Amino acid sequence: MKLNSLSKHYIADNKELSVLKEFSLEVEKGTIVALLGPSGCGKTTLLRLIAGLEKADGGEVTLEKEEEGPVSFLFQEPRLLPWHNVLTNVELVLRPFIKDRKERIKEASKFLEMVNLLQYSRFKVDQLSGGMRQRVAIARAFAFPANLMLLDEPFQSLDQEMRLSLIKAYLTLWEQYRRTTLFVTHNITEALLMADTIVRLSKKPMGVLDTTKIDIPQRERSLQDPHLLYLMGELHP
Repeated sequence: MKLNSLSKHYIADNKELSVLKEFSLEVEKGTIVALLGPSGCGKTTLLRLIAGLEKADGGEVTLEKEEEGPVSFLFQEPRLLPWHNVLTNVELVLRPFIKDRKERIKEASKFLEMVNLLQYSRFKVDQLSGGMRQRVAIARAFAFPANLMLLDEPFQSLDQEMRLSLIKAYLTLWEQYRRTTLFVTHNITEALLMADTIVRLSKKPMGVLDTTKIDIPQRERSLQDPHLLYLMGELHP
């Protein structure tokens, strides 16, 4: 995926606010790229432009053939349907693609098992903890047949233990399906544990300050690793 000179501005109080100005970035297919930057710098706007939810004032988004089509979003809030049980929340996204109900249930159950929630399939959403709801959202995001994943700070409101647990759940699915992932965060720990490449961003108008590649496989990373500790110091503002 290539982002070529993207620009976006808004009008507020009769003044023009430039959020993106000729922003360019290349994301290698099948990798995880973290956009690390301060709150309000324009990271979410960038995701919306990539997803086609907003139109850029200039520039273009170029996707590889395998990345074309619908994208899968994972938000800070799980955005589940509370009147349905856990299984149905995942199964619903499969309905346009799998006509046979038994096959849909089998497929949805597979993803729930991968995030260790199969035993909660018949639970209603309001019976789950916040972390469990986000696990359902992760399962649903991967069940949806998209090749591009956009994550908008999905772990922000959770404590450290739950955050690490959900990162592990996401990586379990990502390692199997290798979907191109672009996620925004201002949490250095998340970026170090998940990303193949960390892109550090400036304030508005958002630009790239620098990029950091991490060659350690995700499953082998630890916050006690000397190299990651070094990078944490380098990335800290």
